[in-house]
Amino acid sequence: MTKAMLRSPEIALSAVGSILASMSLDLSVYVSDLSKTFSTNLRSKDDNTREDAIEATLALGRQCSDQSAVESLLESIFGVLNGSEGKISLNTMKVSLLTAAGGLTESGVTGGGVANLAVVATKLYVKFLEVEAHEGTLVTALEMLANWAAKYSNQIPEQFISWFPKGMALKTTTSGVRSAYLVCLACSLHTNTLSSAVPLIPSLSKVVDNAVKQSAQVAIVSEAVHAAACLVKIAGVDLATEQSLAELLTLVVDTEKCMFYQEKFLAGAGAAAHQSLTSLITTLLISHMDKVGSIPTPMMRSLAICIMSSVQCLFCQKTCRSTLTPD
Repeated sequence: MTKAMLRSPEIALSAVGSILASMSLDLSVYVSDLSKTFSTNLRSKDDNTREDAIEATLALGRQCSDQSAVESLLESIFGVLNGSEGKISLNTMKVSLLTAAGGLTESGVTGGGVANLAVVATKLYVKFLEVEAHEGTLVTALEMLANWAAKYSNQIPEQFISWFPKGMALKTTTSGVRSAYLVCLACSLHTNTLSSAVPLIPSLSKVVDNAVKQSAQVAIVSEAVHAAACLVKIAGVDLATEQSLAELLTLVVDTEKCMFYQEKFLAGAGAAAHQSLTSLITTLLISHMDKVGSIPTPMMRSLAICIMSSVQCLFCQKTCRSTLTPD
């Protein structure tokens, strides 16, 4: 199989993914033999070859239960991404490499090994974020990092905590990239990781404050709803943290003044913003009901709009897939 991929990868790779996926063997010991070929073809100039290489890489990952094998696969992918086989100038190649690395969250590794891999992946992604400037590539990197962020167990890695405010504040960082950073952070927040996110409160609060001053800008308010959804979760760390966020909590429960519940924003916001608003309202109703008081109609109406928007989006995606899939 390896010889066939070396001779004509554009032909062999189309079958390799299916072959690996059909196996019932643990392929961890074969990663060293296959990873270089797969990683190299992830930067192919041919679109179909890159797609086949992604499928093969993910199929290999799913058949590996050894943490060190998947870690080796991740490092091989990022080695190519960082120029081990020559500088990559085409963003489509970078996206393929990033997508393959992000998909390895579905590897065969279980238990604590998954969280360990998430830390390794975070270090690799952050190094890439530090040097990349292309908006679309950055958004893809953050979306793939979000897959790994959901796997953190007890804390958010220090590399991400340190880089987050810097990445958000760069002059070249666009609104879309900031939103991707915020959504990535949101994916990492759960009971065990909340305390490690406390250092990010100033950076998150700045996003909300900026939206208060520019409440007519849907993109800016979208950033703020992502940030606010994170902050109301972080407020649950302890009483002192909640008290430090008293001003924010007062804002987000005021349905008349808060920009998140206004018609213009609800109509113009995208799916990601609707999801964050759903998270925000849900957290308020579950964890901060004393601040909300009697449930205000605008808040529940906004929640209903967000939920229906998500349902409609899923229906459209399903319809498109059905239409485009041949019988």
